[in-house]
Amino acid sequence: MLGDLCGLSLRHGTVKWRADGREFCFCCIGCRQVFIILTEAADSPNPLHFKETALFKKCLEMGIIPASESDLEQRPANKPATHPLPAEQIDTEPATDAKDDFQDNTLSLHLNVGDMWCPACAWVIEQALSKHSGVVRASCNFSTDRVYCEYNPVKTSPEQLIQTIGNLGYRATVPEEDGSTSETGKDFIRFAICAFLTANVMMLSFALYSGFFTQLTPETVAKLSWPIFILAGIVFFYGGPKIYRKAWAGFFSGAFGMETLITFGAFSAFIYSTFNLWKHPSLL
Repeated sequence: MLGDLCGLSLRHGTVKWRADGREFCFCCIGCRQVFIILTEAADSPNPLHFKETALFKKCLEMGIIPASESDLEQRPANKPATHPLPAEQIDTEPATDAKDDFQDNTLSLHLNVGDMWCPACAWVIEQALSKHSGVVRASCNFSTDRVYCEYNPVKTSPEQLIQTIGNLGYRATVPEEDGSTSETGKDFIRFAICAFLTANVMMLSFALYSGFFTQLTPETVAKLSWPIFILAGIVFFYGGPKIYRKAWAGFFSGAFGMETLITFGAFSAFIYSTFNLWKHPSLL
C-alpha cells in the first residue's frame, strides 16, 4: 500500500482520512495534516491536484516530503519520515513533549476579586480554578484581593475563569475594568446605615428588657417591639444580601464557607423572632 502524500510504501502502519467519499492513507498523523493543508491550499475539486502546486514542490525541495524510497532510506535515524508506532497506537499515544508544549503555550491572567471575607474564601477560589480544565496554576491572595492564573487559551478563556469565580458568589474583574472604588464606597455607606440602625435596636432592646426589673404593660412592650422589628428588618434585608447570595452560591457549588453559618444563624434568629412577635406581641 502506498501513501497518498508521498506515493511511497507504508512501512509502519496506516493512518486513514476520508474526504469527498474517498479514503486516503498515510504513514503518520503528520503526513495526514500536511496532506490536508496542501489540498486546501490547492483549492481544487480533485484533492490529488495538490501535487501540481508550488507549495508541494517546495516541500519536496526542502525534504519535508520524501521524493523517493532512496531519499527515505537516507534520512537520519533520529529524524524518521514515518511514525515509529504501530498503526493502532498512532491516534492514542501522546507526544512525549506534549506537557512541555502545553506549558509553553500558557497565558497569564490577573484578576481583582471582590466580596472575599476571610482567607478561606481565597482557598476556595484557588481550588476551584485549579480544577478548571486548561488551568496550569492558580493562586489567590486574600490580603491583596488578587488572583493570578496560568491557563491554556486553547482549552479555556478569561471569561470562563471569571464565570467560575462568579459561580462561587464572588465578583471577579480584570484590573482595567475594576470598579472596586465605587463598590467600596457603597459598602461603606451600607455599613454605616446598618451600624446606626443596629445601635438604635440595641438601645430599644435595653429599654425593652428592663421589663425584667420593672413591670411593663403589654402596650408598652408592643410599642417597643415593633420599632425594633422594623429596624432589624432593614438591617437584615439591606445589609445582608451579599452574604446571603454567596452562601446560596456556595450551597449549590458545594463550597461552604463562613457565609453559610452567618446566613443560617441570621435567618433562624429573624424568622424565630418574627414568629414570636406575631404570636405573642405582648410578651418579652
